[in-house]
Amino acid sequence: MKIKILLLILWFAATAWGQHTHILPTPQQVEAKDGVFLWNEENIQYQLVNHLDVPRNEDQAYHLRITKNRVIAEATTETGLFYARQSLNQLHRYATLTCNDDKTEIPCFDILDWPDFKLRGWQDDISRGPIVSMEYLKRLIPQLAECKINFFSLYTEHTFRTASHPDIAPIHAFTAEEIRELDHFCKQYHIQLIGNQQCFAHFEEILKNPFYEPLADAPDNLNPSVEGTYELLDDIISEEAQVYSSTLFNINGDETESLGSGKAKAYVDSIGKETAYYRHINRVNEIVKRHGKRSMMWGDIADQHPEILENLDKDIIFLAWSYAARESFDDFLQPYVDSGHDFMVAPGLSMSGWVWPHYQDFYSDIPHLCRDGFMKGAFGVMNTCWDDFGESLINSGLYGLALGAEMSWNPIKNTDPKKADEEQQKRRTEENFSIHFLGCPSDLPCKTLAKVSELADCDDIGRFSYMTEPMTPFYPSRVSEDVEKQRQELLTKWFHDSDIEQQLKQAQKLAQWNQSIFNNALYAVHRIRWCAQRDIARCQLYKTYLNPTDENINTLQEYIDHLITSLHQLKREYIKIWEQESRPYWLEVNMKKYDDIARELLNMPYHPFIDSQTDSEGHISAIIHTFNNHPVHYTTDGKTVSQNDPIYEHPVTITRSGTIKATCFDSMGHAINNERYFLYHKGMGKLKSLNSPAGNYRPEYSGGGDNALLDGQLGSNDYKDGHWQGFYGIDADIELDLQKQEQLEELEIGFLVNAHDWILKANQIEIHTSNDGKNYRLEKTYHIDSPVDNTGNFIFREHIPLNHLRTKYLRIVVKNPGLIPEGLPGYGYDSWIFMDEIILK
Repeated sequence: MKIKILLLILWFAATAWGQHTHILPTPQQVEAKDGVFLWNEENIQYQLVNHLDVPRNEDQAYHLRITKNRVIAEATTETGLFYARQSLNQLHRYATLTCNDDKTEIPCFDILDWPDFKLRGWQDDISRGPIVSMEYLKRLIPQLAECKINFFSLYTEHTFRTASHPDIAPIHAFTAEEIRELDHFCKQYHIQLIGNQQCFAHFEEILKNPFYEPLADAPDNLNPSVEGTYELLDDIISEEAQVYSSTLFNINGDETESLGSGKAKAYVDSIGKETAYYRHINRVNEIVKRHGKRSMMWGDIADQHPEILENLDKDIIFLAWSYAARESFDDFLQPYVDSGHDFMVAPGLSMSGWVWPHYQDFYSDIPHLCRDGFMKGAFGVMNTCWDDFGESLINSGLYGLALGAEMSWNPIKNTDPKKADEEQQKRRTEENFSIHFLGCPSDLPCKTLAKVSELADCDDIGRFSYMTEPMTPFYPSRVSEDVEKQRQELLTKWFHDSDIEQQLKQAQKLAQWNQSIFNNALYAVHRIRWCAQRDIARCQLYKTYLNPTDENINTLQEYIDHLITSLHQLKREYIKIWEQESRPYWLEVNMKKYDDIARELLNMPYHPFIDSQTDSEGHISAIIHTFNNHPVHYTTDGKTVSQNDPIYEHPVTITRSGTIKATCFDSMGHAINNERYFLYHKGMGKLKSLNSPAGNYRPEYSGGGDNALLDGQLGSNDYKDGHWQGFYGIDADIELDLQKQEQLEELEIGFLVNAHDWILKANQIEIHTSNDGKNYRLEKTYHIDSPVDNTGNFIFREHIPLNHLRTKYLRIVVKNPGLIPEGLPGYGYDSWIFMDEIILK
């Protein structure tokens, strides 16, 4: 009884923000009244009225008057009455969950409520992985409708089965009959199902079909210069328009950076990218209008180019998407405001690429984009679920959908740096999510789910790509003693001290419904644990590779056996959570990832390693071995290895550039292969001294040793692969002893630039010569003028003519570019230069 009295006190303390109504989303105006209403359906009255005194969206507003004797719900439309009923149902649910006896009593309130955004919805990606099942949607849609979500969309590239082009869609795609059924189902919950068809880029699944390849510009985008493009789009849109009753239709049109890079190059060059883009969009818009729809489109391309904004049809609605954790989106949204177009804001659940939604991003993105969108005049919010990696599942993102529902009905209204109101509203949403989605009056289950995101964020171990990292090659950043220590500490902290798995299981027991959410969370935790254990096993593999003692080999085999067993369990666990919500399509793609990882682990005792060694005279040889001495066959001419090729017995001297291939055959006769390209040049093994400490700030960027720039090994596009040498805030200064007078024609140096990680382009190289290795003369100062893109990861090789230069000793100084300039990440800090090989010809 004491608990019940305390709850009633909290009810009566409700203010205008309604923080204790436990209604999701939070009502706009709440006034607490004396007394309680004893629940009785016969004393609840719903009635339509002509007017409600609300500032906006009256057609969705409602007025709830809860007195001791009756409840009166008023609205101007059936939609408003529906929302009143949802709020009343939530009041009843909370009272039921917290009452100690058979009576269900609701505190008396006067609630006047309306949405700040006219449209509030979400979108699920069904084209880059799982296609959601009808059964799951029919369970989820009523829950979101209760949170007053009023539209839903299925992002579609090739997953709508058309009669005119039946060879486009996979067998488990949505059919016209299913969309009609879903459309009708949504209407019962005052939700409109908005049509959605990608109409420009992200078209690769269709264009890889040979019968549609003639319509391609580049592999992933349509060619706007051929009439067949518009005939295809007209066919598809005409069929989709018939089954979606909503007058809105998303034509997408995002991320068209490759426009004009292929067969449309001449056309695009002749009129310009901007003109080609807006002409295409306007033409698609005419198709959409012809079928009685109004176009929506992603605004990422248009807002970057004023010419596009000025020339796009004015009836097109822009979707301003951003998934970044930003404090303010004012500058981001201003071009949309200035364009004069209607626009909506589109935050995201930060699921793409993560085994569990990245709360650290969407906890800022969703509320701030909704807040600033409301202040800037956006009329709607579309929360997005993206499955780019084919592994994201909606069930994992239900809290993000609930937060989106909260912020699209009643967004935060201020930019208080202390964020008091914002944090209060988030906490309220956590508690309300636990109540209405999980059937638990405590916010503990929701907070436990949030911990999974915190775990996943540790060194990005929760990214999907992390699990598929191969055991080899041995990148320094993956096999150091620090890595092994960090992974052991992670396992101890999360799986021993706090035992996140047990916490989730306890929270799952508290939930009365939607318990399957915790199955997704447990899978994520198990996957992260497996990745940590795999990292420890990789470190043990490296130890065994360096020192193949019986003890190391046996320890490694124990690790491998455990990894295979737990990986199989993880695979079966994933199938179960997949089948909770998704159709069979694409599951086999994800299953292959597990099988490939298992095959690598099974093959590891037979994996042939190919290394290099330099003798005292500077000659480089290839060393081939397995860590447990299985026989290895090899070729030196790049040809495929067979069991008829020689078995490796002694080092192979490198006298020319080429690929060495090695193969070990396991007990089943399976070939386990490896290969390595050796680049032969005059400077190989000729290091006199490295005068600058490579990896001076991060030792893993030493390239494996001082000789890394002269070992014949080129780096990959990953600067952490162990073949790149990094120099932080200093020049790269290296001396070569060519052992005799050599005539040199050209110097080639490989550079990597990644401005995001503070790696910039060197601008100047000095060439010095000497006959005694002590007294050097500056021969040439070379300026690097190669254009470099600072927006991504970029590798270039600089060729420096030496014009018959003769010398015995050579000193090369690559000048550091200095402090990072304004406008780039790390502004004001020292910069890195990264090099992989100095090639002398």
